[in-house]
Amino acid sequence: MSLDRLAEQRLRAAEAAGALSGLQGAGAPLPPDGLDGLTGEALQEALVLRAAGAAPPEVVAMQRVEELRVALVGAQDAAAARLRLELARAQLEASMLLERSGRMLTARRF
Repeated sequence: MSLDRLAEQRLRAAEAAGALSGLQGAGAPLPPDGLDGLTGEALQEALVLRAAGAAPPEVVAMQRVEELRVALVGAQDAAAARLRLELARAQLEASMLLERSGRMLTARRF
């Protein structure tokens, strides 16, 4: 017996026994998963990365930009100059990754 058939059989048995009635959230739509609008290859990639606990490279780059912006707020003199240069490089890298991916990501400040 295939796994699909076994799962279907057990679901039908549980439903017949009433084990699936009265569950919290029954009949309500599932909450959004953040992958709305992704299809095909992009959706598969996002699911694999999510399962691995990873993020797409462009998201990691955008997070790095935000980290540098936060660090720059308290920096002075030589440290601030170094952080500004690093921030400019990180912004360029993030922009290139976004362009290369062909995806549009929304960021608070980018």
